[in-house]
Amino acid sequence: MRSLPAYRLTSRALEAVSGVNGACGRILLSFSAAGGIAGGGLMIGVFTLTGKVEPGFQLLAAPVLFILGALGGLFHGCVLGVAGRPRSLTAMGAWRYCGRSLLFLVPVLGIAWVITSGISLTAALVTHPRLMWIIAAGGSILFGLVVCGWAVVEGERALLRLVRRWRDARVGVPLLAGVAVVAFFVFLGRTVPVSRGDVVIGPLMAGVLAGGVTVWVGTPALLGLFRLLHPRDGVRVSHDGVSRS
Repeated sequence: MRSLPAYRLTSRALEAVSGVNGACGRILLSFSAAGGIAGGGLMIGVFTLTGKVEPGFQLLAAPVLFILGALGGLFHGCVLGVAGRPRSLTAMGAWRYCGRSLLFLVPVLGIAWVITSGISLTAALVTHPRLMWIIAAGGSILFGLVVCGWAVVEGERALLRLVRRWRDARVGVPLLAGVAVVAFFVFLGRTVPVSRGDVVIGPLMAGVLAGGVTVWVGTPALLGLFRLLHPRDGVRVSHDGVSRS
C-alpha cells in the first residue's frame, strides 16, 4: 500500500527531532522556545517583581519580546545545530534536518507562549496578590525554567561536538574564554536607562551580553584567522546528507 504524503511528511518530521541526527532539530526548537520564554516572560517578570519597570509594561512588552526572543533563538539554534551537528551528518544534511523540524515550530511556540502568558501574571501579583495567580505564575516560571534547561543541555552537547571537531580547539577555546571574561567585566555594573530610572547590569545580563560579543565578534574573527592558517578541506556530500567514508 502506498504511503500517504501526510504520513511521509510526519515521519520525516519525527525523524528530524529523534535519535542522534535529530539533535539539529531539537536544538532549533529548544532555543526558539527558550528564547521566547526568556525574553517575553522571565526577564520582564524579574524586572517587574524588582520594581524596575511598571507592571503594565510587562503586559505590553511580553508579546513583542516573545517574538523577538523566539526569532533570535530560532536563528542561533539553527546555526548551532548545523555547526554542532553529529559526525554522521554533513552540513547539508544538518540543514535538511533543521528544515524538517520546523513542522513542530508552531506547536512548540504555542506551548511556550502559554508559559509566557502565565509568567506575565507576575504583573498582577504586584498590585493584587492572589493565591491562584501565585500558583499559576509559579508553575509557569517552573515550566519556563525547564524549557530553558532543555535548551542549555542541547546547546552544551552541540558545543562539545563542535569542539571535538575543531582542530584548533586547544588554542581557540582558551582565547574565546578570555574574550568572554573581558567582555563580562566590561558590561558588569554599567547602567541602562528604563522607564523607572536606570538599571544596573548584573552578573546574569553581563553574562548574556558577554556571550553575544564572544559569539558574534570573537568567534568570527578567530575562525577567520584560523581559516587563513588552515584552508578549508573538501567535503563529500551524499544524496541523503549523511557522511560517507
